[in-house]
Amino acid sequence: MSSFDRHLRRMKYGKQIISSLEFSKVREVLKAKQKDLKSEGRGNISKKSDALTDEEINQLWEKELLGVNNPESVINSLWLFNTIYFGLRGSDEHRSMSWGTFLQKDSSGAEFLTFNERQSKTRQGANPRDIRVVKPKMWENLEVPNLCPIKIYKFYQEKRPSDFCNPDDPFYLATHTQQCAMTHKDQWFKRQPIGVNKLGSIMKIMTTSAGIVGEKKLTNHSACKHLVQKLSENNVPANQIMQITGHKNIQSINNYSSLNEIQHRNISSILSNPTAPQCSSGSATFQFTQNNTAFRNTLNNTGATSTTINVTGGVQNLVNGNILGGKIIVNIQNEPNSASKKRPRVIFDSDSDE
Repeated sequence: MSSFDRHLRRMKYGKQIISSLEFSKVREVLKAKQKDLKSEGRGNISKKSDALTDEEINQLWEKELLGVNNPESVINSLWLFNTIYFGLRGSDEHRSMSWGTFLQKDSSGAEFLTFNERQSKTRQGANPRDIRVVKPKMWENLEVPNLCPIKIYKFYQEKRPSDFCNPDDPFYLATHTQQCAMTHKDQWFKRQPIGVNKLGSIMKIMTTSAGIVGEKKLTNHSACKHLVQKLSENNVPANQIMQITGHKNIQSINNYSSLNEIQHRNISSILSNPTAPQCSSGSATFQFTQNNTAFRNTLNNTGATSTTINVTGGVQNLVNGNILGGKIIVNIQNEPNSASKKRPRVIFDSDSDE
């Protein structure tokens, strides 16, 4: 219906299918059809892409679709790094990137790349004040050198034509077709930008080559959703995520993030245990979650009325809000001789005002 509407507007028809009274019967028929499909359990087919997971990214590395193995893997790696670290959301933003993104060093000597936005779908330059407040940065990975974006960036710089590394030259270059006989000493890339169709189907080509199939819908947008999902799971505030992705509305961030399988299982586990664990005798296990890593502190209760546990992580999952610092002491008090089965009283004490 929207496509027909756009066509009629271009032809200066003067009426709109979506809002004009003359097309009210059309809208009624469409709603009736939607209700019939919903009653059959079909409804509207979701076109939303799913977030890329860490396991799927590791699989791409294992299949050598990422890395410096060949020209294609170099382009794939740079595209994935630029999407995740700079929050690029579409092919147009990648297409408009130039080689002007330059390498810098911070005060400690660590190297990083800064993204300088030129034009995007929402920021086309008509409003000079409509710019990113924060320029996203990408630091080197010294802990895992093979996954270091700076290392791959430098390798890509060596394989580009030396006279095609000017600030206004395109960032993504087309690869040579005959790659089987190429060595690390050869020039891997042409003096022309990569095709827009190929740039828009990088994720589909990678997942197909890696054998990642299933019910999930993985597209180029899945990498950006991976960024939002991972930062949200690690309690990064939404306003900080917006500064990386370039979104203007916090609701857009909420649309990007969703419950993952681990969170679904945790919710199901909570709902499956209607009663809280008692601390009247024996031992009790308290489980917290910090950065998706579960750890347990086991308390041997010998009948004392108060026990102190020093907790160094995961406490923010027990309270409504973030704990920004300080030492947290959790006191679990109970009355083992009492006939009433009351839940233990939990007292939080912190030396931090935050």
